[in-house]
Amino acid sequence: MSRYEYFLDMAYDALDRRSPGEAMTWCKKAITLDPGGAEAYYCKGEALDMSGMWQEAVGCYRKSLEQNPDFIEAILNLAEILLDDSAETLDEVFQLIDRGERVAKEMNDDHLLADVYYIRGNAYYCTNELDKALKAYDRALELVAEHPSFLVARGMTLFLMLDYEAADKALQRAVALDPESAEAHHNLGLVKEKLGQEAFAIRELAQATRLDPERFPKPARVAREEFEKAVEKALAELPEPVKSHLRNVAVIVEDYPSREQLKDLKEIGDPQLLGVFNGTPYPSENHSLMPGQIHLFQRNIEKVARDRAELEEQIRITVAHEVGHYYGMSEEDLAAIGLD
Repeated sequence: MSRYEYFLDMAYDALDRRSPGEAMTWCKKAITLDPGGAEAYYCKGEALDMSGMWQEAVGCYRKSLEQNPDFIEAILNLAEILLDDSAETLDEVFQLIDRGERVAKEMNDDHLLADVYYIRGNAYYCTNELDKALKAYDRALELVAEHPSFLVARGMTLFLMLDYEAADKALQRAVALDPESAEAHHNLGLVKEKLGQEAFAIRELAQATRLDPERFPKPARVAREEFEKAVEKALAELPEPVKSHLRNVAVIVEDYPSREQLKDLKEIGDPQLLGVFNGTPYPSENHSLMPGQIHLFQRNIEKVARDRAELEEQIRITVAHEVGHYYGMSEEDLAAIGLD
């Protein structure tokens, strides 16, 4: 074994022990010995990635690919980081995925090829091309049938496609394969809510909170009467003439959006939707004849709040957001003024 290989072995050992700082030290030694070593830059990228230093990791993965354009692990890791980074990098992500697919096929490695299809599915998921995402996840599962992450991704895609029954099957299998996956428990809980299996849903969501309380905090749940009082307060705080314009607009509180409500939306309907405005926007000619309704979905709103103060603030934001739609504002318009 060469010194370069020894330094890399020590770096990978440190990564296995979740010691990214130590791993970076060994990677630097390897890079000093061989500045053209693609694997040393890749390994350093892994250490930076583990430390949450994603931009620095991107630089190392790019350096690795400069030395070896077909280093598939660097291809896949770079694609995943860029996918999380910005919509502006999606073109590069798909180029990396295409390259990764070619390399994996040349290597005749089904596990790497499954990873490529999984990342391709994630990319399509991000662009709301759900049919394509589902096909990519299915191709990944054809190669590695019992992979919890692939099943979770498939389940959540079916969830957004409003096929709750199929989503339920995929996520139940994911939980069975990986009982310690907070994400699998959480997503299964979301599906069970939509299927009306409330006790099952509460149990799964609570398990997700136990496993990862930071990512899946306990929702700030309140009685319907308290929620409606907070809605009334948010409406009362709106300025004139908005309140006058809303006089004939019904504000309805429900637990969750129905499949029918979601199917009626022009864009993909997210079952985790916080609210929706239905009707003719003001000041359309037909506005007085069809003033519309604002629907607020209590259980979904509660999930994005950690305490009562956050809940009341989220209610205020959601009310303002849907009032914006009442005035004909688009999602982009609302995002521009902080109401996304």
